[in-house]
Amino acid sequence: MGCKVSHPKKDPITAQPQQHVIFMSMDLSGHLNPTLPLVKELVLMGCKVSYFVDQKVQAVVEGVGATWCPCRHPDLPECTEPSMALDDAAKEMWKPGDDAFKGMKCMTGYIYGCVKQCPLIIEDLKAMQPPPTVIVGDPAFPFHNIVGHAMGLPVVGFFTMPGPGCLSESYRGLMAGTFEEAAELEGRPWIAEPAKSINDMYGFDVFKNGSFMEFFSQAANISTTIDALFSPAMNENQKKKFGHVPWTNVGPIVATDLKRVDNSADKDPMLGQIDEAIVAGKKILYISLGTVATAAGMWDGQLGTASKGNEEATGGKKNLTDMTGKELCQFVWGTAFEAFGGQDDILVVMTTSNQEDAMEGLPDVPANFIVRARAPQLDILQKAGAFISHGGANSIHEALMFSVPLAVLPIFGDQIINADTVAKAGAGVSFRHPMRTVTVDTFREKANMLLNPDVATNACRAKAQALAKEFECAGGARGAAKCILDTTK
Repeated sequence: MGCKVSHPKKDPITAQPQQHVIFMSMDLSGHLNPTLPLVKELVLMGCKVSYFVDQKVQAVVEGVGATWCPCRHPDLPECTEPSMALDDAAKEMWKPGDDAFKGMKCMTGYIYGCVKQCPLIIEDLKAMQPPPTVIVGDPAFPFHNIVGHAMGLPVVGFFTMPGPGCLSESYRGLMAGTFEEAAELEGRPWIAEPAKSINDMYGFDVFKNGSFMEFFSQAANISTTIDALFSPAMNENQKKKFGHVPWTNVGPIVATDLKRVDNSADKDPMLGQIDEAIVAGKKILYISLGTVATAAGMWDGQLGTASKGNEEATGGKKNLTDMTGKELCQFVWGTAFEAFGGQDDILVVMTTSNQEDAMEGLPDVPANFIVRARAPQLDILQKAGAFISHGGANSIHEALMFSVPLAVLPIFGDQIINADTVAKAGAGVSFRHPMRTVTVDTFREKANMLLNPDVATNACRAKAQALAKEFECAGGARGAAKCILDTTK
């Protein structure tokens, strides 16, 4: 398939010296990592880039040439990130209840965080030289839209998921599928009153064209996918609030030579073991469930409403919504041990978790497994024959970029639609409703099918290769940079 005219691989771009691009993002790997090659591209083009994000990733953003900036909070001097926290006075005033911020519901706290932090962010931006010319923001929160409106700056949404539709079935109980559900959620006092304060301060209605996790720009939005995998607004609330906003799909933005969050650029000695296995004629199966379900908070807490739409179970198993991250992950890891352990023609590389009890209660690691708490995913994918993944947007795009077919085992959020998208595209299989679909037999059957190296008899591998060619033509970091700078003209 040839390159599309709308997404040229190379397009001469000249950035004016005065361009000053502001980034705002959260520090989670899936949100921040794709911005890093883009920041580097903008810097190489002569732009100044300032990045508002938590201090824990300061070295990472500075490593690509950005100036790190804290998201200051007037009442929390140690806070350097976009805040979701209600202070004691707010809790006393609104009495949200113990479960109001459990799981993904914590995202509702961003509205109060904007009231507290936006004045300081604006103060910092006004003091910058050269003056900021455009803001690039993560649609997970509304900071960029509020600040851009207040300062009269163009705003670009940078979405590291394959379109807003991938959230249409996720976060039920947090996300709103209908206008009525949206009105009920937005009417809760710890949300409605801060939203009114924002409107009073800046003349900006955060919910007129946005919802939680879906605060897109009205002017321009970039998605790190391609047209063939893009999911447009699907449910009623999405279509009415932001079904009209413009999108540019630039494909995966990945650089294998950059230090990333949760993945050091240093080479792991196990890569040599993988190479030896390949020389010996073995197939490489990579298994990873990402960095969210395995992290503090979800590890010991119930997955809850974030997994609605993915929770069906059989055989007396728990529903996914009632399980902790630990229970789900250990179920998958144990199933993998039984399905692939002792299969001498396969080397399995599996990431688990930094949690001390990650392997607690599991059988001994089979001899044909390499198990790590974390691993250099990009390096492994360049050697893998198949990938059993949780279906995070970065993971599925990184796999397909290297022509690796997937078995997607979604847990929550966008992963649910991502699993369906991969299966519909023909580049892999979906284990949606994992407590019903994942068994030793199905794991073994699907993985062995995907590991077949012959594209003539492995349609998923052939489709993954075709999508990889489309990725090459999608624009990447250079296309995203052009989109951003075009808004300043």
